Amino acid sequence: MVCSGCGEIFNTDNGYVGYENMDMPMKWYKFLAFFYCWFSGIYYFSQAYSINQDKAYKAGGKLMAILFAYEPSIKIFSTIIFVITGIVSLIAGYTLLKYMKIAPVMVLANYMLSLIWSIIILMAVPNVLNLNALYGIDDYRSAYYSSAFFTIALDVVLIVCNVIYFRKRKHYFTN
Repeated sequence: MVCSGCGEIFNTDNGYVGYENMDMPMKWYKFLAFFYCWFSGIYYFSQAYSINQDKAYKAGGKLMAILFAYEPSIKIFSTIIFVITGIVSLIAGYTLLKYMKIAPVMVLANYMLSLIWSIIILMAVPNVLNLNALYGIDDYRSAYYSSAFFTIALDVVLIVCNVIYFRKRKHYFTN
Protein backbone atom coordinates (compact mmCIF):
# COMPACT_ATOMS: atom_id res chain seq x y z
CA MET A 1 0.00 0.00 0.00
CA VAL A 2 1.30 3.50 -0.86
CA CYS A 3 0.29 6.82 0.72
CA SER A 4 -1.27 9.14 -1.84
CA GLY A 5 0.11 12.22 -0.08
CA CYS A 6 3.80 11.43 0.25
CA GLY A 7 4.41 8.08 -1.48
CA GLU A 8 5.41 6.29 1.76
CA ILE A 9 5.11 2.52 1.58
CA PHE A 10 2.90 0.90 4.22
CA ASN A 11 3.38 -2.60 5.60
CA THR A 12 0.13 -4.57 5.73
CA ASP A 13 1.47 -7.90 7.01
CA ASN A 14 -0.64 -9.74 9.59
CA GLY A 15 -3.41 -7.16 9.46
CA TYR A 16 -1.17 -4.49 11.00
CA VAL A 17 -0.82 -1.25 9.10
CA GLY A 18 2.39 0.53 9.99
CA TYR A 19 5.25 2.34 8.37
CA GLU A 20 7.91 0.36 6.59
CA ASN A 21 10.65 2.85 7.49
CA MET A 22 10.08 4.25 10.98
CA ASP A 23 13.75 4.93 11.47
CA MET A 24 13.55 8.32 13.18
CA PRO A 25 13.37 8.52 17.00
CA MET A 26 9.86 9.26 18.20
CA LYS A 27 10.35 9.77 21.97
CA TRP A 28 9.15 13.39 21.92
CA TYR A 29 6.11 12.31 19.91
CA LYS A 30 5.31 9.63 22.48
CA PHE A 31 5.69 12.12 25.34
CA LEU A 32 3.36 14.58 23.60
CA ALA A 33 0.81 12.00 22.44
CA PHE A 34 0.57 9.87 25.57
CA PHE A 35 1.16 12.37 28.37
CA TYR A 36 1.64 16.08 27.69
CA CYS A 37 -1.40 16.86 25.55
CA TRP A 38 -3.81 15.05 27.88
CA PHE A 39 -2.27 16.47 31.06
CA SER A 40 -2.17 19.93 29.50
CA GLY A 41 -5.86 19.76 28.61
CA ILE A 42 -6.81 18.80 32.16
CA TYR A 43 -4.50 21.48 33.58
CA TYR A 44 -6.00 24.28 31.47
CA PHE A 45 -9.57 23.22 32.30
CA SER A 46 -8.69 23.21 36.01
CA GLN A 47 -7.14 26.69 35.69
CA ALA A 48 -10.30 28.02 34.01
CA TYR A 49 -12.41 26.44 36.75
CA SER A 50 -10.30 27.84 39.60
CA ILE A 51 -10.36 31.35 38.12
CA ASN A 52 -14.16 31.26 37.94
CA GLN A 53 -14.45 29.94 41.49
CA ASP A 54 -12.60 33.03 42.74
CA LYS A 55 -9.58 30.93 43.54
CA ALA A 56 -7.32 33.10 41.43
CA TYR A 57 -4.86 33.29 44.30
CA LYS A 58 -4.26 29.56 43.97
CA ALA A 59 -4.29 29.73 40.15
CA GLY A 60 -1.80 32.53 39.71
CA GLY A 61 -0.78 34.04 43.01
CA LYS A 62 -1.60 37.29 44.76
CA LEU A 63 -0.71 39.45 41.76
CA MET A 64 -3.10 37.56 39.47
CA ALA A 65 -5.88 37.80 42.06
CA ILE A 66 -5.39 41.57 42.17
CA LEU A 67 -5.21 41.75 38.36
CA PHE A 68 -8.50 39.85 38.01
CA ALA A 69 -10.16 42.07 40.61
CA TYR A 70 -8.86 45.26 38.97
CA GLU A 71 -9.49 44.18 35.36
CA PRO A 72 -12.48 41.79 35.16
CA SER A 73 -12.08 41.59 31.36
CA ILE A 74 -8.69 39.90 31.90
CA LYS A 75 -10.44 37.29 34.06
CA ILE A 76 -12.95 36.60 31.29
CA PHE A 77 -10.23 36.54 28.64
CA SER A 78 -8.10 34.18 30.73
CA THR A 79 -11.02 31.81 31.25
CA ILE A 80 -11.79 31.75 27.53
CA ILE A 81 -8.17 31.24 26.49
CA PHE A 82 -7.71 28.47 29.09
CA VAL A 83 -10.80 26.61 27.86
CA ILE A 84 -9.74 26.98 24.22
CA THR A 85 -6.19 25.85 25.04
CA GLY A 86 -7.57 22.86 26.95
CA ILE A 87 -9.71 21.85 23.97
CA VAL A 88 -6.79 22.33 21.55
CA SER A 89 -4.57 20.22 23.83
CA LEU A 90 -7.03 17.34 23.88
CA ILE A 91 -7.53 17.53 20.11
CA ALA A 92 -3.74 17.60 19.66
CA GLY A 93 -3.40 14.44 21.74
CA TYR A 94 -6.07 12.66 19.72
CA THR A 95 -4.68 13.75 16.35
CA LEU A 96 -1.16 12.73 17.37
CA LEU A 97 -2.35 9.25 18.30
CA LYS A 98 -4.09 8.90 14.93
CA TYR A 99 -1.09 10.34 12.99
CA MET A 100 -3.36 12.95 11.43
CA LYS A 101 -1.89 15.57 9.15
CA ILE A 102 -3.16 18.38 11.39
CA ALA A 103 -1.49 17.01 14.56
CA PRO A 104 1.69 19.14 14.37
CA VAL A 105 -0.43 22.26 13.80
CA MET A 106 -2.52 21.48 16.87
CA VAL A 107 0.59 21.00 19.03
CA LEU A 108 1.96 24.34 17.82
CA ALA A 109 -1.43 25.99 18.40
CA ASN A 110 -1.29 24.81 22.02
CA TYR A 111 2.05 26.55 22.56
CA MET A 112 0.95 29.64 20.59
CA LEU A 113 -2.14 30.11 22.77
CA SER A 114 0.03 29.90 25.88
CA LEU A 115 2.42 32.45 24.38
CA ILE A 116 -0.40 34.84 23.45
CA TRP A 117 -1.89 34.64 26.96
CA SER A 118 1.50 35.28 28.57
CA ILE A 119 2.17 38.33 26.40
CA ILE A 120 -1.28 39.85 26.99
CA ILE A 121 -1.06 39.32 30.76
CA LEU A 122 2.45 40.80 30.74
CA MET A 123 1.08 43.90 29.02
CA ALA A 124 -1.82 44.17 31.51
CA VAL A 125 0.30 43.87 34.65
CA PRO A 126 1.90 47.38 34.58
CA ASN A 127 -1.55 48.91 35.12
CA VAL A 128 -1.95 46.87 38.26
CA LEU A 129 1.60 47.49 39.42
CA ASN A 130 0.75 51.18 39.70
CA LEU A 131 -1.43 50.13 42.63
CA ASN A 132 1.40 48.36 44.46
CA ALA A 133 1.45 50.86 47.35
CA LEU A 134 -2.22 50.18 47.98
CA TYR A 135 -1.96 46.39 47.88
CA GLY A 136 1.66 45.95 48.99
CA ILE A 137 2.78 43.89 45.99
CA ASP A 138 6.28 45.33 45.56
CA ASP A 139 7.75 41.94 46.42
CA TYR A 140 5.87 40.23 43.60
CA ARG A 141 6.95 42.54 40.78
CA SER A 142 10.38 41.10 40.01
CA ALA A 143 9.23 37.54 40.65
CA TYR A 144 6.31 37.99 38.25
CA TYR A 145 8.38 39.58 35.49
CA SER A 146 11.09 36.92 35.68
CA SER A 147 8.41 34.20 35.62
CA ALA A 148 6.58 35.82 32.70
CA PHE A 149 9.74 36.30 30.62
CA PHE A 150 10.79 32.72 31.35
CA THR A 151 7.36 31.44 30.23
CA ILE A 152 7.50 33.48 27.03
CA ALA A 153 11.06 32.34 26.27
CA LEU A 154 10.13 28.71 26.97
CA ASP A 155 7.08 28.90 24.69
CA VAL A 156 9.20 30.37 21.87
CA VAL A 157 11.85 27.66 22.28
CA LEU A 158 9.21 24.92 22.33
CA ILE A 159 7.54 26.32 19.22
CA VAL A 160 10.84 26.42 17.32
CA CYS A 161 11.86 22.94 18.49
CA ASN A 162 8.49 21.45 17.58
CA VAL A 163 8.52 23.06 14.14
CA ILE A 164 11.93 21.49 13.47
CA TYR A 165 10.88 18.14 14.99
CA PHE A 166 7.65 17.81 13.03
CA ARG A 167 9.17 19.01 9.74
CA LYS A 168 11.58 16.09 9.88
CA ARG A 169 8.71 13.69 10.57
CA LYS A 170 5.96 15.14 8.38
CA HIS A 171 5.82 11.95 6.32
CA TYR A 172 4.44 10.09 9.35
CA PHE A 173 1.38 12.34 9.63
CA THR A 174 -0.64 11.53 6.52
CA ASN A 175 -4.16 10.62 7.66
